[in-house]
Amino acid sequence: MLGALVREVPHRGAAIVLRGDPGVGKSSLLGVAARQAADAGRSVLRVNGVQSEAQVPFSGLHRLLGPVLPGADALPTRQREALLSAFGLAEPPAESYLVSYAALELIADGAADVPVVLVVDDVQWLDPPSASALAFLARRIQYEPVVALFALRDGFDSPLADGSIPELVVRPLDERRSTELLDRHAADLPRAARRQILDLAEGNPLALVELPKSWSPVDGGTVGPGAMTTRLEDAFARRIKDLPDGVRLATLVVAANDTDELAEVVRATEALLGATRGEDLLARAVDDGVLVIDGPSVRFRHPLIRSACYQSALPSQRRDAHAAIADVLTVSPERRTWHRAAATVGPADDLADDLEAAADSALRRGSVPVAVAALTRAAHLSGSRRQRGRRLTAAAELAFEAGMYPQGVALLLQADPSDLAEEDRLRRSWLEEAFGDRTWSGAAKVPALCSVASRLAERGQREQALRIVLNLALRSWWSNPDDDTRRTLLDTAEGLGADPYDPTLIAILAYGVPIERGKVVAERLASFVPDSLEHPADALNLGSAATGIGAFPRAASLLDNEAPKFSAAPKRVAALG
Repeated sequence: MLGALVREVPHRGAAIVLRGDPGVGKSSLLGVAARQAADAGRSVLRVNGVQSEAQVPFSGLHRLLGPVLPGADALPTRQREALLSAFGLAEPPAESYLVSYAALELIADGAADVPVVLVVDDVQWLDPPSASALAFLARRIQYEPVVALFALRDGFDSPLADGSIPELVVRPLDERRSTELLDRHAADLPRAARRQILDLAEGNPLALVELPKSWSPVDGGTVGPGAMTTRLEDAFARRIKDLPDGVRLATLVVAANDTDELAEVVRATEALLGATRGEDLLARAVDDGVLVIDGPSVRFRHPLIRSACYQSALPSQRRDAHAAIADVLTVSPERRTWHRAAATVGPADDLADDLEAAADSALRRGSVPVAVAALTRAAHLSGSRRQRGRRLTAAAELAFEAGMYPQGVALLLQADPSDLAEEDRLRRSWLEEAFGDRTWSGAAKVPALCSVASRLAERGQREQALRIVLNLALRSWWSNPDDDTRRTLLDTAEGLGADPYDPTLIAILAYGVPIERGKVVAERLASFVPDSLEHPADALNLGSAATGIGAFPRAASLLDNEAPKFSAAPKRVAALG
């Protein structure tokens, strides 16, 4: 099937997601397809998701598009600037949907000369903005000479697994083929060992190849019970354990790093070991079948080897490896911050500040999950209880807004109210009421929550205050509260000091007091031109407001114009619903 897609790419585009258990053969299938594509003269762009890099927005897309990035000069100005800003190469940051459009145009432009085959392995480890951009692209290449091949491990969610892209499930081998594969790689195994490995492997090809290498005739086999991933990682960990100390630590640097740059790994290895032979140590790991060096890149022969190498190391060794990588990242401040965070145990306020800055950067690039992770780690590195509480509260708020409810609740519980400043206690009180149990307690608490919003506005947190009242207005729309409750909402909303034409305020009036302020909402909506709106959230607010007062044609004109942008836009608009 993959071969047919590669052959037909000059005539039609297509995308497919390979799904299956780890070790079932997804990577091997992609490798064969990539070789066929290269042999046929196609342009092959490849990237592997890296778990430790999932915190850096658009890092996966950057690595995928690296070979064709010079072609961005031919893109329209806004798309070019969006793409470069997503990669940290230009300012200001752009909307995620523009980055997705730019990536599509860049690849399509190149495919006009030479058909393109995109090969993306370990999709589950891609950073969320890159995965969203690739899903956007995959749904729009059917009329371009572009084929996109993805591999995703079972048990993981991804924007590429929403049902809009065809999937092919890669299943384990049957008994006969499992026996053939084992004979090919370990024909001299005793009969008892062969039976044990066949039973443990359960048709998993990688297990059939790798488990014999860790089988020991002394104890009759070294692989214990557990999930397939655990079995394979145990087999790989034993191979890592047999490496000389220096070679094992060099492979740990590769496992801890978030790129595949050989020169970077060599420098970090030498910094860690105080040696000048880092490349020789890596070469030994290549000889032992652990690493693969391909020109300027170094990678593990299989992702599970990376996982086994990292997990089998002592915590202090992992921290030392991250510290060595951070030492050599003099021109990549954001990556350096993450590696420093992974290398640090105790309080470190300067590092916590850097992580909070990384969270702001992630938000500007459209990656709320990354921002939540950065704020959470910053909280745990904070020397002050008040700073810790503030950052946990901020992380919880972002998590709720992105629809990450279990994570938001967990973060909220960590933020002890006694550790918070008054402003943060107000925010926590609101979050607990609005999202803590995800139920509406009725109109009784509306006055108290409106008071929270008013006090936040007095402290300069007007945007936060408006979001609180908007949520109350939305809940009131569905619960039809009494006149006094609606009057409280109205007085609070109009007393926050917002611009009368603020889209959030207009939405509040439409949902909270549509009868009392319906005419005002209609008059203010008439002043907006859809093409002039700069942010999709403004269109959502205004379109929702039009719906709230029954102005459905107006709602359609506002929402239809902006709808394409939401497929890749940040999910902070989840707070509106």
